[in-house]
Amino acid sequence: DYLRHIEEAIARIQRYLDGKTENDFLSDDLIQDAVIRNLEIIGEAVLNWQKPTLSIKATGRGCYQRTRLDAFGFPRGYLTRKKSVHGFQTGDRVKAVVPNGKKAGAYTGRVAVRATGSFNIQTPEGVVQGISHRYCKVVQRADGYGYSQAAKMESERVSCKARNAARSALYLPRINAGVSRAK
Repeated sequence: DYLRHIEEAIARIQRYLDGKTENDFLSDDLIQDAVIRNLEIIGEAVLNWQKPTLSIKATGRGCYQRTRLDAFGFPRGYLTRKKSVHGFQTGDRVKAVVPNGKKAGAYTGRVAVRATGSFNIQTPEGVVQGISHRYCKVVQRADGYGYSQAAKMESERVSCKARNAARSALYLPRINAGVSRAK
């Protein structure tokens, strides 16, 4: 929708300036106002454009620890020596569709493998424990990074007027436009 606004504003500017010289443009206030208004439309459309960005987060590639420790430093249980269980490894992003039973539903998230083939899946809602490997399908292999599409946040967008007021307040003494300056 914003892209359409940008294209229409550019087409109008081209139509207004078609066959005009620089002197014609500078002498006609009506054309100047029309071009400036369409440039403002382009600027607002670009500011409000919801183009998602790729967010990359380092998640690590596992550890060599072979046992967990209790509060006193004594070994508690032993971790598996195999990195891969039934073709999955801890950190893979999986989609599990459980057709029936107590945990029926669809879950997408990072998997923590167990040697038994019963996995834990970390979803945005929390951890789902005891999902069989038979219901899991790999969406992304663990490569040490997590990838997601992040939409532009509302708080990141600041109107042109607010940004210009804040910028001008930095250069004009004794004007308080909501910007604090270190003294």
